[in-house]
Amino acid sequence: GTALGGALRLATASIRREVHRTTIMDKGDYRPLLFLITDGQPTDEWRSALRELDTRTKTRPANLYAIGCGADVDLAQLGEITDIVLQLDKVNADGFAKLFVWLSASIHSASTGVADADPSALLDRLPPDVSKVDLSKIPLHDGRPRQLFLRVHCTQKRGVYLMRFRFDE
Repeated sequence: GTALGGALRLATASIRREVHRTTIMDKGDYRPLLFLITDGQPTDEWRSALRELDTRTKTRPANLYAIGCGADVDLAQLGEITDIVLQLDKVNADGFAKLFVWLSASIHSASTGVADADPSALLDRLPPDVSKVDLSKIPLHDGRPRQLFLRVHCTQKRGVYLMRFRFDE
């Protein structure tokens, strides 16, 4: 499954523990870049975790990028998390390689850039297989599940497998 709520809670705990705010005595950290790479179909409760990220850290403490991978991504749900939603079109080794090269370059440029630089400038240099999603053109999700995960046990091979089925109209 996709434990989006668990991921957001982990991000909140990590930010609270690791990101140092500016005080009178010390210069704190600049807002970190958070990259959420997901199939965009959470299988746990995530909205309370998002509220916790927003409230426990007072203001959104990071520049959050949601990157949807695959054909079944619920882009509307990702748009509830952040206004920067990207779509990885080719979910294969080459697509992921290009994505991680871009992520590395983004992290490097953000860490060496001026503190008040615009983080959306990173979107100007997206790799060929990644596109920015126009959230104004995405229909709202109807709330019905789009996929089903089954944990199955094979008696012949004595193995446990995770099977995913996609609902098709």
